[in-house]
Amino acid sequence: MKNKSTFYTRNRFFCGAFAYLLVSVVIYVASRASSNFADFISEYPSSWVRLVLAGFTSIFPFSLAEGFLLLLIPLCILFLFFAPDEDEGKRMTRNSYIMLGILFLIVSTYLSVFAPCYFRKPVDEELGLDRKSVTKDDVYNAAVFVSEEIEKLEEEIVSDNTGKTLMPYSYSELVYKLNLAYDSLCDSDEKYDFLGDFYSYPKPLIISKLMPYTRISGFYTFFTGEANISTAYPDFMIPYTIAHEMAHQRGIAREDEANFIAFLVCMESNDSYIRYSGYTELLNYLLDAVYTTDKNLYEETFYNAPKVYREEYSAYIDFIRSTRMDSVSNVTGTINDTMLQSQGQSAGTESYNLVTELASAYFKSELEK
Repeated sequence: MKNKSTFYTRNRFFCGAFAYLLVSVVIYVASRASSNFADFISEYPSSWVRLVLAGFTSIFPFSLAEGFLLLLIPLCILFLFFAPDEDEGKRMTRNSYIMLGILFLIVSTYLSVFAPCYFRKPVDEELGLDRKSVTKDDVYNAAVFVSEEIEKLEEEIVSDNTGKTLMPYSYSELVYKLNLAYDSLCDSDEKYDFLGDFYSYPKPLIISKLMPYTRISGFYTFFTGEANISTAYPDFMIPYTIAHEMAHQRGIAREDEANFIAFLVCMESNDSYIRYSGYTELLNYLLDAVYTTDKNLYEETFYNAPKVYREEYSAYIDFIRSTRMDSVSNVTGTINDTMLQSQGQSAGTESYNLVTELASAYFKSELEK
């Protein structure tokens, strides 16, 4: 009994973290078993934690998660081997338990705060969309509609001599505009109440120039509540990418749904370039879907698209070729695919493309009104 008491006294942090892990496993299992329970966790305790984390970390102009990940290995070495202590064995044992406790906290935060969001009520049910009835004609019609909307914006968009469009303001200005767009979307209709309405500052990454080689343009870190963005991608991708990662901050875990919310947010903005970003990214997905069913129709739709889009697409292909590194992108793609499938997204990384169903169902419902 004395030994047990001594272990608890010396390792209270580890014991507390382990207890939190057990509770988190129960929450996670219950969320997978019941969408109603997942809804409750996602909309209440989970949303409060996400809000606090996003609010606190927004104070800092840099990514805390990026710093943590970059310094993780050297910090672990220093902590284990160079922390002052009279007894080296006791020091390493104690510090090992502290490090394990920190790992438990990170895993527990994922299981109890973000993972339940994968099992909440789908966005199409929240918005009353019938994605199951979407046909290839609906996808084609959506592509044509989006192409026409880009054409309306064409005169307001500035391009360089390579065809790449240029964002007409700073990154901080863009973040401010997107927060306004989120506020506007949440205020426009009570059906968007499931989105958390709060200010956040997505973080531009120090390692942005390396990110294109991984084919990852942004990611959400649940343990810091930060949306992390690579600013090395073409300008047209950045507003949509930020809106996508902000959707994750607000509890939209599934990738197709985060893509769709990002599109709606871009549409809610009164800024032409943000709207252009949303339409262009969506048109890329829609045209990919058209291509899989009818290559001739794809070519016809693509070549009838506005010049600004076709030139943007050509410049983007050149960018992809210049940052091609298959060994890196294959590894990151496999990791992401495995993680998504483990959370019930059977399509894995292909789930990003399923935004075409949501968008087509959305446009179809809008046209029927």
